[in-house]
Amino acid sequence: MKHASRKNKAPRRADYSRLAAIPFAEIKAQILKDPGARLEYDALEPEFEVISSLIRMRIQRGMSQKELADAIGTKQPAIARIEGGYLKGISLSTLVRIAGALQAKLVLVPAEGRM
Repeated sequence: MKHASRKNKAPRRADYSRLAAIPFAEIKAQILKDPGARLEYDALEPEFEVISSLIRMRIQRGMSQKELADAIGTKQPAIARIEGGYLKGISLSTLVRIAGALQAKLVLVPAEGRM
C-alpha cells in the first residue's frame, strides 16, 4: 500500500503567505513597467472611469444595486456585472437609463490634449 500514509492526512495547501505581504500597488507598478501592459491598462481607463463614476454616484444617492436595478427595470446581478467591469455589449440606452435613475446625465468630454 503505497499511499496509505497520505490517506488520513488533510490535503496539502499552497502557501500564499509571502504573496499576501506584497502590497498591490507594488505589484501593479512592477507589471506596468512593461510597455505592452501599460498600453493595455491605459486603453481600459475610459471603462474604469465609467464604472467608478456609476458606483460613486449610486453610493452618493444612497441606492443599493437592487434599488438601482429596480429603477431601470432589470435585476441586481446585471448591475453587479456592470459595476464589476463587464461592459461589453451594454447598450447606450441602458447607460442612459442608469444615469437617469442616478439623477445624472451622460456627457462626452474631449480627452486631455485632444482639442
